[in-house]
Amino acid sequence: MQHKFDRVLTETANKVSKIPLFKTILKPLYYPFKNYRKEQQAKYFRKHALNVISQFHDCLTDAGVDYTLAYGTLLGAVREHGFINYDIDIDVIVWEEQRTDALYEALRLAGFTKLHMMLLRDGKLGREEAFVKDGVSIDVFYAFDDKEGPYWVEFKMPEGSASFNSAMKDFGYMVPVKVRLPLSKARMLVPFESIHLYIPANADELLKQYYGDNYMTPIKNWIGSIHRPWRNVWDGERAIYTDCYKS
Repeated sequence: MQHKFDRVLTETANKVSKIPLFKTILKPLYYPFKNYRKEQQAKYFRKHALNVISQFHDCLTDAGVDYTLAYGTLLGAVREHGFINYDIDIDVIVWEEQRTDALYEALRLAGFTKLHMMLLRDGKLGREEAFVKDGVSIDVFYAFDDKEGPYWVEFKMPEGSASFNSAMKDFGYMVPVKVRLPLSKARMLVPFESIHLYIPANADELLKQYYGDNYMTPIKNWIGSIHRPWRNVWDGERAIYTDCYKS
């Protein structure tokens, strides 16, 4: 319930901030509020996230599903041997061919609830799903293979949207972004705080491409590289977002 309240509160603030007059009037309040909410979310996350990712690891392992950490969670595993202190969610990758009923049943039995899903061509070309437990969300990106190699899809809101829900209401679609990186199916188990989790065997290669050669050096307020030839909007395609808390 707290997780849903946070989403609604943040969505409302984002909508108000996009109204020109209100944006000017509320600017001195909006950004302090936004920073405060992020700090509170990070504090809550640090308290509960390790237990949640440990249970996620156990139920996928028991179901025979191979996962690997991704994005900031992967960076934290390699650089910090744990979570980055400003993280507020968990990112993992699962290969599409391993997305089975056993995966969903294992998550359900472990107490995970599907938060939302985003599909490209009904999931045939791209899929992202988010699950939540104890107020901690895990974004699962599904990796696909085609003639050019592995890829997965990120999903962006159309310009001017305040939230995923408002994007679907106002525009009727999400923008798919193809991420084509040399993701290895081979994995290795690494220490992560007091437990062990899986990362891709070529994690160093992936992190260098995503965060730069100096990824082992923390950069405050990192916003990413300007030119990313391996990450492009999927021209001519539109994706669908479903809020599973409401459906």
